[in-house]
Amino acid sequence: MFPETRHFSAGVVHLAHRERIAKTTTGLMSWRMIEKRGKWKVDKNSATDGDLFIAEALLKASKIWHNEQFKDEARTLMNDILRYEYNPQTNTLTVGKMIFIKKQEISGGF
Repeated sequence: MFPETRHFSAGVVHLAHRERIAKTTTGLMSWRMIEKRGKWKVDKNSATDGDLFIAEALLKASKIWHNEQFKDEARTLMNDILRYEYNPQTNTLTVGKMIFIKKQEISGGF
């Protein structure tokens, strides 16, 4: 890999919008920006598949560049995937936290 890729990867991770659930910042990504009244706001829904891809990329980056920070970010993300995007009753990952919230709390539609 190219050395500049390492800095780009770190920047992308830190530029990502972190999901807030119950006023707590998580490692999950908010995957969509919506425009409301001329201002851009973060949509409140995460995407499990994207979160898994990012966790995998962070683990690979950690191994390639021997960087514990990438591994720590991956652990945080994986723990939050299990906390917010996993259904223990069915032992399956969900399509994001939106599966558990009330219909009126979903912002921006689908």
